[in-house]
Amino acid sequence: MAESQFRKRFRVFSDRVSDMSGSPFVFIASVILVLAGLASGPYFKWSDAHRTWLDMVLALTPFWMVFILQATQNRDSEIIEAKLDELLKAIDKAREDLVGIQKRPHEEIKADR
Repeated sequence: MAESQFRKRFRVFSDRVSDMSGSPFVFIASVILVLAGLASGPYFKWSDAHRTWLDMVLALTPFWMVFILQATQNRDSEIIEAKLDELLKAIDKAREDLVGIQKRPHEEIKADR
């Protein structure tokens, strides 16, 4: 199945952001930005515009990161599932009925245990 252009670009984007967001540099940069936002408060006399800007940045950043990191996690899970399915197919004594079990209803999964 061909992957759409949008999905390809989003996958590449989310992989890069996920890799970068886990780096010490990004953590330090985020701490510096938060401290700069707080330190700039007295300069702007804690105006409504300043507080609104700070609230917006501090609320939207984690919101976007949830989607990006979830996309990366979903892709990683699919890769692991494909590798495990391949192992189940390769081992003679393995139960092949477990291949693709993640797509079954929860009740069936519990029954197979």
